[in-house]
Amino acid sequence: MLEIMRENASGWIVKILFGIIIVVFVFAFGMSGMETGQDPILATVNDQIITRAEFEDAFQRAAEGLRNANPDVTTAQLQDPQFKQIVLGELVNSRLLLHEAARLGISASDEEVFAAITRQSFFWNQAGAFDRNIYLAALRSIRMTPAQFEANFKNEMIANKVKDMVRKTAAATPEQARQLYDWVGEELRVDYILSDPADFLDKTTADETEVNEFYTKNEQRFMVPEQIRLRYLSFTPQDLAARQDVSEAEIEAYYKANSADMKQEEQVKASSIGRKSLILSHTLMAAS
Repeated sequence: MLEIMRENASGWIVKILFGIIIVVFVFAFGMSGMETGQDPILATVNDQIITRAEFEDAFQRAAEGLRNANPDVTTAQLQDPQFKQIVLGELVNSRLLLHEAARLGISASDEEVFAAITRQSFFWNQAGAFDRNIYLAALRSIRMTPAQFEANFKNEMIANKVKDMVRKTAAATPEQARQLYDWVGEELRVDYILSDPADFLDKTTADETEVNEFYTKNEQRFMVPEQIRLRYLSFTPQDLAARQDVSEAEIEAYYKANSADMKQEEQVKASSIGRKSLILSHTLMAAS
């Protein structure tokens, strides 16, 4: 890998690799302040910005996708800073890839996007054909319009084309392939003893000072996400109207008391032909 990077030190491949390394470094060591402030611009990649609103939209979609894949995931887990860093990392990586694609003239036509979408099996009906109704229903379930989904899909296609170029131009020596094979096949043997904390409760003691000190040092582990319990009564004007008996006298009295609010000024709506006729009639009346 080092030899490849040296040979292409002035090329765009190494720029992407270093860009990804920098992003990982920033996320690992420089994201502690991500929750602070309400700056509408969350990050800047080259000359392009990532807004807080864009991040929130991507975060909500990612959270919904994770909930659908794993219904047991908790709200606290979704609010974990590492999960948010992953979402922001995807946005930054997408910006880097799209910027390089624009520089290299890589794009995706509308025909390519349409053909690729129709090949997605989750938009197919039972006959194995693309079904627009299923397509629109799926987008509604993730709260996206066709325009939004297709724009994101197009950007993903362009980014994948850049990734494919990187893969096709890369080369690996037999030694590097062997190292990767050994790393994937590496095994680790662990010996452990399983114990139940309850077995040791009667063998240890902790005074109030130690309890308070432990809580202070581990306060984050005891935090529970903010919760709210609501009780409400749902009704509509139509529901209430069925229970009311209003006499003609009451209607008349209400009308007299509020007649000023029920007046509508005289209005005229004329087409272009109607306006010409109106002007002509005024002209004839003036002439007579």
